[in-house]
Amino acid sequence: MNDKQALEYAAAQVEKFAARPRPGLLLNPVHVRTPLPLTTSKLGGQPYLREDAGWPSCPSCETLLLFVLQLQRSDFPDLAFPPDTELFQIFRCPLWQCEPEDPSRSDRTMVHRFVAGGDAGGGSVSRPTLDAEDADEQLPEHAFRVTSISDYPSSYEGR
Repeated sequence: MNDKQALEYAAAQVEKFAARPRPGLLLNPVHVRTPLPLTTSKLGGQPYLREDAGWPSCPSCETLLLFVLQLQRSDFPDLAFPPDTELFQIFRCPLWQCEPEDPSRSDRTMVHRFVAGGDAGGGSVSRPTLDAEDADEQLPEHAFRVTSISDYPSSYEGR
């Protein structure tokens, strides 16, 4: 491919993807000085957990997971939540040496779940301390400043 053909191809790709914007949300973390309510949308900190469920553990190595993020349904009305759920949560394994359940993945084990939040059976379930030298620490708590954006497919999508 010569330079002219490369430029024409690049221009065609830009035109192709510029015609297909989709709505998106940019979640900008904002550090907070006081703890947020348990059922609020947040990055890090303390999640809402059902007291009868306890703290989740890694399905690969059974180590207690790190809480990553929680989204409240009312804050994100355009996201698809299953019926009767209020929260979407993500946790991940804190251990670098943990082997993921799916060997085709090179990242650490991530667990996501939807939760029926705000009921009487939930509250502050503290994460027990992890005594491992190579484990990541829990993220400090952050609120989100949400910005609506136009997202464009990458060149790998739609192939």
